[in-house]
This record gives sequence, C-alpha cells and structure tokens, in this order.
Amino acid sequence: MKLLLEIKDEDVYGNLEKKPSDEYKIDIAARAIIFNDKNEISLLYLKKYNYHEIPGGRIEEGETLEDGLRREILEETGCDIDIIRPIGKIVEYRNKTNVLKTSTCYIAKFNKKIAEPNYEQSEIDDQNTPVWIDFNKAITLFKNSQAHRDDYLSGFIIKRDLTFLEEAKKII
Repeated sequence: MKLLLEIKDEDVYGNLEKKPSDEYKIDIAARAIIFNDKNEISLLYLKKYNYHEIPGGRIEEGETLEDGLRREILEETGCDIDIIRPIGKIVEYRNKTNVLKTSTCYIAKFNKKIAEPNYEQSEIDDQNTPVWIDFNKAITLFKNSQAHRDDYLSGFIIKRDLTFLEEAKKII
C-alpha cells in the first residue's frame, strides 16, 4: 500500500504539542471515499466542532481492512458499499494522546442504504451526521477547514482527509 503522508503534531499545529512518545498505542483504521451516481461522496459532519471527515474507523482484532471498513461504513452511514480500489495510507503520530494511527483509504461505490447509522456515545456527543457532498466541493470544503481549538484530533483529520481526497482525484 502506497504511503501518502506521515503527519506529526508540528505538521498540524506548527509546534510540538508534546514530545514524541517512546511507546505509542497502535490504531489501525480504514476509510472510504464513497461515490453515489451523482458524483457526490459521503462525509460525516461533526456539528459540535464544525468540520467534516471521511467515514471509516478502527479495525477490530481479527478483521481484515476490507471487512472492518464495511462494518464501519454501515455503522456510520447505514450504507452498503462495493470497495473499488485502494488509494493509499497515512500515518499519524498523535503525541498528545500517544497514538500511532495508520489509516488506509479506499474508493468505494454506494450500493444501497440498509440501516440507520449506529453511533457510539462519543459520535453522538460530537453530533455526527452523514451528508452527501459533490466531490469537488468536498475538496474545497476541506481546503477551507480549520482545526477546532477544542478538538486536538481535528487538525490531523482535516489534513489526512484532504490528502486522501486529493489523491483520489488523481486516480478517478
């Protein structure tokens, strides 16, 4: 899988939030840029912090990336998808939380809505809402997004997801 980017605190915030850790907790995730037949993509809007992210999430023990991705997409959007092709991966060194997160992103096609989203409490608290946005407008949206001062992860997420969208644009 092609490594697209490594993100560190100084890449997002211009300084070290915290010294790099000797022991990071490993977090493996999968995400998908899901297209419908109108060239729109599925995003999650985190109303509490006023930014968007590409749907997906943590892979559970024993899952393949693809199986975990399908589960996460169903939980977050209620949609069934076909995975078309991989885009690449991004590694994030989140020093403040001592997490080393590797996200692999795929291009996928929307099949059908089969359920309502099933959010975890933290996602409910963030007021997650699935939305469909024109692909090119989504790129502009991410370019104009800024990290939320009360959400350390937002800067990483915006940088990561903009990179995935720009890479997807090169290959679609």
